[in-house]
Amino acid sequence: MKWNQYETVQNLVFGKATCEVQKCESKEEVGHKVQDLRSDVKNDIYRKTSELETSLGRSAIAKRRSYIDSDQKWKDKTVICLYDHREKVIKQADEQLDKLLSSREEEMQSPPVTARRRVFDSQGTNKESAKKIVELFIILITDKIKENVSKLLTIDIQQEIIVFTFECQKSFVLKKMMCDFATEDFSEFVLYILDPNKYARKWLTNFTNKKIFHQKKSGMNLYAKLATEKIEKIFKTVGYCIKHVHSEEKYTLPKWMDSFLKHIQDSNQLPLSSSDLTPMYNPKFQDACMQTFMSFLNSRLDNMKNEIVQKFIDTNENTVYWVDDPYTKIADTLWGCSECCPFCREPCLYADKDHIKQGFNHRCIQHRPLGVYGFMDNHSQKLITENCNYLIQTSDKGYKFKIEELLRLFRDYEKEFSVWNIAPLQNDKPNYWNWFMCTLKDQLTEVNDAKLPDIPGEWTNYTMTDAVQSLDSDYI
Repeated sequence: MKWNQYETVQNLVFGKATCEVQKCESKEEVGHKVQDLRSDVKNDIYRKTSELETSLGRSAIAKRRSYIDSDQKWKDKTVICLYDHREKVIKQADEQLDKLLSSREEEMQSPPVTARRRVFDSQGTNKESAKKIVELFIILITDKIKENVSKLLTIDIQQEIIVFTFECQKSFVLKKMMCDFATEDFSEFVLYILDPNKYARKWLTNFTNKKIFHQKKSGMNLYAKLATEKIEKIFKTVGYCIKHVHSEEKYTLPKWMDSFLKHIQDSNQLPLSSSDLTPMYNPKFQDACMQTFMSFLNSRLDNMKNEIVQKFIDTNENTVYWVDDPYTKIADTLWGCSECCPFCREPCLYADKDHIKQGFNHRCIQHRPLGVYGFMDNHSQKLITENCNYLIQTSDKGYKFKIEELLRLFRDYEKEFSVWNIAPLQNDKPNYWNWFMCTLKDQLTEVNDAKLPDIPGEWTNYTMTDAVQSLDSDYI
């Protein structure tokens, strides 16, 4: 739901807003335009939030989460969360609009094109001048398309990973990570166990790169496919604008540029300002032959499009240029809360960093045996096989951290960790982490400088398949 709010604003700012700001020719005009855009963005996000609130009661995920949390007020808390995020997104939009305003005002430091178009207004005959200005024009349009497509791809890539792949659920990320771990080297487990937040961000970046750059369909990866679709759409508009201008009447070069600019700006497909066209109004091109200009330009359009497409096809994770880094947003949205269980260090299940403020304590989907993180019995120095769900039900089991002397009872954990909710153990079913500890007990013992744990007999019957399949019911 929060992604829908964010996506609405990003598409407005990176699309319509950017194009509209480029049309302005004075600081006063751009100032008024940005104010109007702020109002439009705010109204759109309020509308989107209202739609999301209405759909909340009909959402299968909402009903499922309400059941899991066993809280009749879940919907009310979620709506508060929605409103809270709405204000954050609006603030982000304001910041992005401020950047657009500042950038356009900086461009306006040079005299406007309208003051330069009288430099020459006659028909020329010089074919070489015409070809040179076409080259300049092609470089300008090419750079603008590359930048605009790169900017829009950020949103598409975020949506592909956040929405289409993981359905905005942190639990789906955790499940996928652990499925991968089952066939990975022990060192990957260790890195995750010791610092799950750092590891998760790195994992999500690698996963995203594999998804968009390495996996190919019909010979093209996702990054190139999405870019090609956008380039085709933009070029359809560019071609139409060139054809439309050419069909109207005989133009001098400045008048042709002015007309093309108006048509491309009205399309809202490519952000282009009068300042961008400054090199085209150089007096040295006043003798350019318009017939040659049009003929040469039309002959170059297909190659120009193919070269841009090829640039995105050739791009990989090492050469990609992001106007806005998508990886941070993906990790912030999917991973969210960075807190881990104070005992077993399993990550909190919530993707919303503000869930405590909204009334939801930290929780884990599945706690690990404490020995996985290195906890050992104070007397035998054996790694502990019990997990947090079991230990909080005991009357005599206690814990202490390395520099401490006194034990504190697990059952009283809420006195020290009041923002945590650890559910009592209800059944000792096959567990992913039980299989992990049983299978890799030797490595865990060596890493933690401990003695081998007393593995329960039934754990030895668990297979990797059992462990992975057990995730299906837990990580819904």
